[in-house]
Amino acid sequence: TPLNDQGKVRNISYMAQSANSTLWVGTGEGFIRYGQKAKALPGTGLYKLVGNDLIIAASATLIGNVINRIACHPTDANKLALTTNKGLYISTDGGASFNPAQIPNLKTDTTYGMDVKFASNGDLYCSVGNERGHSPFGTVNGRIFKSTDLSVFTNITPTSNVLADANYGRIELAISPSNPQIIYASCANKNLTAPTGAQSLNSASLKAIFVSYNGGSSWSLVLAGSAQLDPLSSSGVISTGDYAHVLLVDPDDANKLYIGGYNFYSFKRTNATSEAQVLGTWSQMGNPFARNTPL
Repeated sequence: TPLNDQGKVRNISYMAQSANSTLWVGTGEGFIRYGQKAKALPGTGLYKLVGNDLIIAASATLIGNVINRIACHPTDANKLALTTNKGLYISTDGGASFNPAQIPNLKTDTTYGMDVKFASNGDLYCSVGNERGHSPFGTVNGRIFKSTDLSVFTNITPTSNVLADANYGRIELAISPSNPQIIYASCANKNLTAPTGAQSLNSASLKAIFVSYNGGSSWSLVLAGSAQLDPLSSSGVISTGDYAHVLLVDPDDANKLYIGGYNFYSFKRTNATSEAQVLGTWSQMGNPFARNTPL
């Protein structure tokens, strides 16, 4: 049953529910390639559901016209976080006000907030950067930050000597519901499509997936993307890492991960987590995304 099927807010991008059951609604279409942006609907801000109506809580002028994610603290309804096209915004008063997070070296004109999540212990993790690889975004690499108090943010971005570089595009995060110390990060390559000209169909493939078993203090490489195994790509032909990219940890098994992009895969770790090298089994599930439709 629709609460209000005549609502004025129709460009909804994300929804989340706080600890006191307040429903928050973000607006604005993000992670869209050039050539498709003319079809996108800019957002008008953050709303909350009051009765059967959506009431504006923070305008697009303040927080940005694209809200990619909303994160609600697991127990404290006063604490919310938003990732937008202006960066990361924090509220500690139940959405009455929002302030930009003090993330080191954050350039708000080119660095966007991508993903944000609270762990069950209240620690906040976010990814910022830009999924695009052309100027002026080419040098704005994706990074991961952590905060235990919503005030001080520490850069915990993973690296590996297996990879040629750490020039990450879009980064998606997933935290184990059963163990708040276990965090996964899926890092895509940047999409190299320019504002004009042909699209770079496979540039936003998977660069790497990492896992941390100590709240981001250290990371282990789960998978380096390749044409042989890449959930974000069709064997090196078409990739979706910049716009179709999602990560989830099994609620009952911290060693089982689901990742969706061009393909949908699950990963199950099979060796002990005390071992430095991560070994496990990858299983493809279902059919590839839009397999007959070039993007």
